[in-house]
Amino acid sequence: MIFRRTRMGSSWRGGMVYRTSTWAVVAVHVLNLVGQRAWSAGGVRLVTMRGQTVPVKSVRMEKAQLGSGEAGLVLVEIGAPSEQPPEELRLELSDPTSGRTLRISGVWLQAIQQLRRTTP
Repeated sequence: MIFRRTRMGSSWRGGMVYRTSTWAVVAVHVLNLVGQRAWSAGGVRLVTMRGQTVPVKSVRMEKAQLGSGEAGLVLVEIGAPSEQPPEELRLELSDPTSGRTLRISGVWLQAIQQLRRTTP
């Protein structure tokens, strides 16, 4: 997984992919940077590098929203990962109120993996 700090004031600290034959969950620890307005993951997209959208069943946050300097867990559930193409995905978490989006590349659903943070 590639670490990308957006100009929108959010970053991620790491994550995991959990899967079975009927569902998968991408769990990401998100940080709302100090000095930023509150943020929530009300909008979510999971897309292939070719731009195809992967259906998302639900998104849940540990807290309703993250205040300035707060961190929390975001869980994104999809169904049947075996039906998804075996390719890299990008997770996009966006706050519908402010439009701030956190984009995370390097998500793979085909195997259980630990997501590692690297700097570009």
